[in-house]
Order: sequence, then C-alpha cells, then structure tokens
Amino acid sequence: MQENELKILNLIREYVEDVQFFTELMNKQSENIKGYQVYKIIEYFDKEKTLYYSFHGIGIYLRSPEKKVDCDFYSKGRTDAFQPWSILKYIKSNSKFNNDLGNFDEIDEIYVILKSLVSLGFFSKMKSKYQDDYFSLKGANPVFFKPYRLSFEEEMAYYEK
Repeated sequence: MQENELKILNLIREYVEDVQFFTELMNKQSENIKGYQVYKIIEYFDKEKTLYYSFHGIGIYLRSPEKKVDCDFYSKGRTDAFQPWSILKYIKSNSKFNNDLGNFDEIDEIYVILKSLVSLGFFSKMKSKYQDDYFSLKGANPVFFKPYRLSFEEEMAYYEK
C-alpha cells in the first residue's frame, strides 16, 4: 500500500467514526424531540450551542468545535456510505488534515485512491439509484439515521410555532 492510500484510509476511518458519533446524537435527539427532522437552517444538539446540524438535499451537515462532517443519507437512512466529494469536503473543512495530507484538492485524486483501496479489499463500491460513486468501509457496521416521523398534523403544527 502506498503512503497516500494509507493516509486516505485512516482519514476515512476517522470520517466514519465521526459520522457514527453524530448519527447516534441524531437518533437520541429524534427519540426525544418530535419535529427534530423538520428542515431548519441550523438546529443545535446542546444548550451551549456547540454541536449543530443542518439538513440539506439528501443529507445533513454536522459541526462541533473540532469537526465538520457532511454526509448523505444512503439507502434507508444509512449514513456511513460516502462519496469522494464528502471526503474532499471533510479534508478541506478540518484544518488538522491539511498539513498531514498535502494537497488532495481534486475529487479525481480521491476517487482513484478509493478505487485502488476497493481493489485491495478495504472498501466496497455501492450502487445508488441516484449516483454510483458511493463507498463503504468493509467490516464497519452500517449506521442508520432513524428519524421520528411526523404526521401531517404534527408537521403543520410545528411550522405554525
């Protein structure tokens, strides 16, 4: 394995751990607060307003004082599947990686390394009905976001607040 491949492999393992951490927070929040998953610009997990999330398109942006993570909801709410774009964004938005990783500044560079790591058996390439460039870490337990589902009436009442 080449040095760049090892760096990306370790970074993706950390990305998946971060996604798991935030997904567990989201699932706890979803159990406790009806209306949690309703679209808002920014919503906080904590009273101190240090951990926040913002839903977008088919995913969610999550931020703590130390980390910024953007992930998509893959099939059935799976959050640990990722695209090269998510990894590039993770590298660029977390300054601790900039010095260690050099200049991985192109999606194509990351995609080539991911394909190599698939052939070495570290990742699985996944298929989506929307895009075919999702990957998952082999051996990792899938992580799923389990939102509380609002009824139509609950959602309307939520927006009227």
